[in-house]
Amino acid sequence: DNGVSVRGGGRDQNLVLMDGAPIYNAYHLFGFVSLFNPEVVNNVQFYKHSFPAQYSGRLSSVMNIKLKDGNMKQFHGGVKIGLLSTSVLLEGPIIKDKLSIIGAVRRPFLDLLVPNGLPNYTFADNNLKVSWKINERNRIYANFYSGSDKFTFNSSFFNTSTDQSIFANNAWGNKVASVNWSSILNPRLFSNISINYSNYFSKSTENLSFLVQGSDTTEYRFSAYETNSFKSQASANFDLQYNLGFGKEIRFGSTYQVNFYDPLVLTRYSQFLDIPSAQNVQRIQDEYSNNIHFYLEADWKLTKQLRLRPGVHFVKYSIGSHNDIAPVLQPRFLFEYQVFPRSLLAFSYSRMVQFDHHLSDAGLGFPTDLWVPSFKYAPETADQVSL
Repeated sequence: DNGVSVRGGGRDQNLVLMDGAPIYNAYHLFGFVSLFNPEVVNNVQFYKHSFPAQYSGRLSSVMNIKLKDGNMKQFHGGVKIGLLSTSVLLEGPIIKDKLSIIGAVRRPFLDLLVPNGLPNYTFADNNLKVSWKINERNRIYANFYSGSDKFTFNSSFFNTSTDQSIFANNAWGNKVASVNWSSILNPRLFSNISINYSNYFSKSTENLSFLVQGSDTTEYRFSAYETNSFKSQASANFDLQYNLGFGKEIRFGSTYQVNFYDPLVLTRYSQFLDIPSAQNVQRIQDEYSNNIHFYLEADWKLTKQLRLRPGVHFVKYSIGSHNDIAPVLQPRFLFEYQVFPRSLLAFSYSRMVQFDHHLSDAGLGFPTDLWVPSFKYAPETADQVSL
C-alpha cells in the first residue's frame, strides 16, 4: 500500500483536502510523487493528533493544503523542468487589484520517448484558481483540479509467438471543484461559506486474444474484461469564527454532505470464430449516504503559558433511505503549557469516526481502489491520547 501511513493507519485513513475539498488518491507514480504541484501550493497544515473540531471523516491524520491565489498586480509565469515531471505556470490579474487567475499544468515527458508496444506510464495535473476581491471584507475563491494516471501494457512486444497477445490499460484519477466565500462580518466575527465537489475514478481494461488449432482449422478466440469504479462527494459548508479578545476565540460550523458510491462494475466479453459474442456484467450495488455535521470549539489563551482548546464534533449519518446509524459525538480536547520559551508540554484527546471504507487489490501495484459506505455498526472509530 503506497502513500503516507500515520501511526500505523492506512493511507485511506488520512484526510487530504485541497482548498477544503477532499482528495481520495493523493499520489502519482504508485506513491512516489504527490499530486499537489509545488508551484501552486501556498501552505500545508498537517495534524497527526489534537485534531481541531472542524475535521472529521478520517482516523489517522488531516492534511489541509491551501493553494496560491493569483497575482493581482502583474502577469508572470514560468517553466520548471525536472527528471520526473515538467510544469508550466501562469498567473496574473484579469482586473488589477480585483480579479486574478492562476493556472498550472504538469506532466512527465519520458513516456513520449517509450517505443510503441512497451509498457508505458504517464500522469497529468491541471490546476486553475480564480480569486475575486469584492471589497476589503469579502473575497470569493474558485478552484478547479483534474488529474490522472495511466499505465498501458502490451505483451506482444515481449512474446515472439504470434498466437497470443495481451493488452492492458489502467487509468485512475481525481476531479475537484470548490467555491469559497470568506467574509469579515465585523472586526470580531469572520465567516466562510463553501461548496465542494470531489470525484475519484478507476478504470481498467484487459484484452486477451489467442489462436487455437482445431481438428479442421485454426480458430481465433478473444476475451476481455473492463472494470469501472467511482466515488463522488458534494458538500455545503458554513463556518463562523468569533474573536472574544484577550486570546480567546469560539469556532462553530455545519456541513451537509452527500456521498455517491459506485464501487465496481465488471464487464466480461468473449468472442469465438464460430460462436456469437457473449457479454456478462456484474456490479456491486451503488449506494449513497447523507452526513450532517456540526462542530463547536473554544480556543482560549488563559495566560501567556496556558492554552486550552476544548471542542466537539457531531455527525448524523444515514445510508440510502435508512437512518440506521445513531448520531455520533466526537469530543476533542487540547491542553498546552509553555514550560520554557522553547519547551512546550501538550496533552490532547481526540475521537475520530470514518464512514468511508477503502478496498484495494494491490497485487499488481495499481490503485484499483473501491470505496464503499458504512452500514449499521460498521464505521471505523479511533480514540487517540497524545502527550
